[in-house]
Parts: sequence; C-alpha cells; structure tokens
Amino acid sequence: MCRPPPPLRRSHSTPGVGNVLQNLGDAYRAKGQFQEARNYYFESLEAHDDPYEAPSKLLALGITYMQLGMFEEATENMQKSKQLAAKNEADLEV
Repeated sequence: MCRPPPPLRRSHSTPGVGNVLQNLGDAYRAKGQFQEARNYYFESLEAHDDPYEAPSKLLALGITYMQLGMFEEATENMQKSKQLAAKNEADLEV
C-alpha cells in the first residue's frame, strides 16, 4: 500500500497553498481515508491564505468528522463554517 506524502511545509503567505491542501483532503476523503483527509484540512486552515475560503475548509472538515463518527466535532466545525460565511457575506456588503 502506498504511503501518503508528508505534510507540506510552507510559508503562511504562499498564495493558493490552502486550496491545494484542501484539494488533497478532498482526494483522501473520496478514497475513504478520513484521517488523512482531516490532516490536510487542518493544514489548509493553517495556511491562512484566503479568509473567504475558510468556510468551505471548515465545512469539509466537519463532513470528514461526521464520516469518522465524531459528531460533536462535526457540528462544531459546521457551525463555525456557517458563522464565518455569514460574517464574510456581511463584510462584502459594506
């Protein structure tokens, strides 16, 4: 069985790396490798490259927690996603 690559080490200011990490999380989740997906979603959130992308990353993390049977964590991340999306929408309306 193939081992996943080590987490990417990057500067927090590198544009787009958060999306790449989220895409890797999506790929692992699609393969049913939920722990690996969770790790990449955490990395994507730590990238801090676009605050408007955070709600989708939190939602993906919440879905992954749900698939892992960790329902409290799933609910918490999905609620954070909803709150942050509402804040981002309000910021854009100003």
